Amino acid sequence: MLYSVAGLTQQIELPVPLIQDLLPIRPNVRSGIPRQRPGYWIQHETGNPRAGADAQMHSRFLKTIPDGTYVSFHFAVDDGVIYQMVPIDEITWQAADGSGPGNYSGISCELCINAGIDTAKARKNAEALAGGIMRALGMSADRCKRHWDFNAGTLDRHHCPDQMMNDNYWPTFVSKVAQIITPPAPTYAVPVGVPWRLGVDVGWQALNGIDTYTGRWGATALRTLTPRAFASDEAPQSGDKVPKDARVVIVGDLKQADGVGWAIRDDGSRIRASGLRYDITIKKRSL
Repeated sequence: MLYSVAGLTQQIELPVPLIQDLLPIRPNVRSGIPRQRPGYWIQHETGNPRAGADAQMHSRFLKTIPDGTYVSFHFAVDDGVIYQMVPIDEITWQAADGSGPGNYSGISCELCINAGIDTAKARKNAEALAGGIMRALGMSADRCKRHWDFNAGTLDRHHCPDQMMNDNYWPTFVSKVAQIITPPAPTYAVPVGVPWRLGVDVGWQALNGIDTYTGRWGATALRTLTPRAFASDEAPQSGDKVPKDARVVIVGDLKQADGVGWAIRDDGSRIRASGLRYDITIKKRSL
């Protein structure tokens, strides 16, 4: 489903609800200082394995921070929900680098590790959140960083996100975020060839014992249609779906023994003839 993110002008798709529980303005928690662009996604883990230390608890936790203690983060994520506490166009205090790029340009996310959590699902939720926001902001996957990347050289450098780093999951996290930012091109089945010169021979021919009209003419899709590798609704998809009202080039018209009509496109794929309005009228011969 689509959810709104505070500080972002467009909605993003997420597998779990995103709840906005924004903090009031306080200099040490939500300063209101504009976040520097383009910035980074900075992934953390809470480091809190106690039962009940979920996203909602960490949202409540930020409301208890005393004056003078500088702690905040934009999101907390668990296996069932995402909480947002600070708009993403404002800074948070989470990278331990003072006025450095982590605090001042990072979009920060705390991933819960509480007892009983479904770790794989929680990570998937964080990946969806990171990928969706980064794509909306035009950020590339090389800007997906760890807390570890922002306080190098300090004596108390944070080994965070600790569990991801310990089990070598971090490269997988970045790879999955990259796939959300730039989805891989879909792969489709190769259509089964037809034994004639497509678009050249005009008239009736027998295709595997089925009367088929061949030629070359246009048609309009009456609804969204799925091209198939051969004439069956169970056949693998072959090519992108044809949207309603799209123009289609047809080179063959056949009627299966079950009475279902199929059109053959110029790339060899088949689509349901009942979903097309032909530019010509075809009078079927009896088989």
